Formats: sequence, C-alpha cells, structure tokens
Amino acid sequence: WQGKDPNINPLVTYFQVDADFLKTFQIELANGRFFSEESKNQAVVVINERFAQIMGLEAASGNRIYRDDISLDIIGIVKDFHFKPVFEGAIEPIMIFNNPDIRPYRFMYLKIYTEDVPQTIAFIKDVATQFNPNYPFEFHFLDEAYDQMYRWIDRTTNIVRTFAMLAIVISCLGLFGLASFMAEQRTKEIGVRKVLGASTSRIVMLLSREFTRWVLIANIPGGY
Repeated sequence: WQGKDPNINPLVTYFQVDADFLKTFQIELANGRFFSEESKNQAVVVINERFAQIMGLEAASGNRIYRDDISLDIIGIVKDFHFKPVFEGAIEPIMIFNNPDIRPYRFMYLKIYTEDVPQTIAFIKDVATQFNPNYPFEFHFLDEAYDQMYRWIDRTTNIVRTFAMLAIVISCLGLFGLASFMAEQRTKEIGVRKVLGASTSRIVMLLSREFTRWVLIANIPGGY
C-alpha cells in the first residue's frame, strides 16, 4: 500500500467469498461496504480491522492496496473475527476477495434448516454432482468440526490436571517422609525440649524450618 514501511511485512490470509459471506457467518462491517452482485469480478477488496490498523487506515474509501501487479480498491473494513483457533494467538490481517480470477473458490458453506437434514443433504449432493461431476461430494458440519478442534484441549487439560494433582500428592508424601526422618533423627532433642517446656507448635516449627523456606520459594510464581 502507499506509504508502506519497508520494515513492515505482515502475513496476510486471503479469503475468496461471495456477497452473502457476512450474512452467512454473522460478521459485522466496521466501515465502508461489502461486496454485491454488481461488484463481482471487480478489482476490489475488503480487509479486516487488524489489517487496517497495520496500514494506518481509519476508513476504507479512497485507499488502495497492491497485490503483485494488481491494484485493488479497498471498499470495506470488517470487524475482526477469529478465522483460526483462538489458542493460536492474536487475530492476523486478512484480505477478502470477490473475484475468482484472483483466488479460486475452495469450499461452499451453507446454512440449512434442521427439519429434514438427510433430504436436504441429498438435494445438495444432487446439485453439486450436476455442476461438479468430476469430484466426489464431501460435506462436514461446522459444529462438529469446532467440537473436534477444541476437544483435544479439554483432554489435554484433564491430563495435565491429573498429573499435577499426582505430582502434588507425591511431593506431600516426600515432605511427610522427610519430616518423619528428621523427627526420628532428633528424638532425644525433641524429648529434652519437651521436658524443658517447649510447646508442640514450637517443636514442629523447629523441625520444619529447614525445608519450609524451600517449599515457599518453590511456590513463588515465575515470570515468562
């Protein structure tokens, strides 16, 4: 884009969509306009807020971006949305096209009614086979894809939680064994102190002083 800092080289993700993309995925438009049937195959592009921030744009109108030797008019800015798993970090810049010559279509997303899903899928398959007979018809439900994507996080969290509890239990057993060993080694000293009037809490504090400080240090959260 004009005025681009040569030191700024963001990784931009491309989307090829049609005019119903925002309505289908319920994405909001932050500035400008989105594609229409009339704008199809034109040299126009829509970007997200993250990309606009990198470019230093406050409005879409009157700005251009260059992809190789193609000049594209920025007609709109959509609000940022997660197009990658949320655990991969911050939202990255995207460019949205409505021109198959720039980037071909790869998938078709449909919203369907749930009254008769098998019949609806069969109808979609017939239409897809009619217009695209050289490729097999494959479909997936987005809710199942998202569930599969994030399910392993739950499993990993449960595994980590289990091993963390196991580590705590083993540590406590180790501390108990160390305390028992020290008490046995200092049985005579404990008896003398008890005869001289030392309280139980005082004796416990005396025995645990050696390793309590290391336990406290180990519980101090570390920085990254």
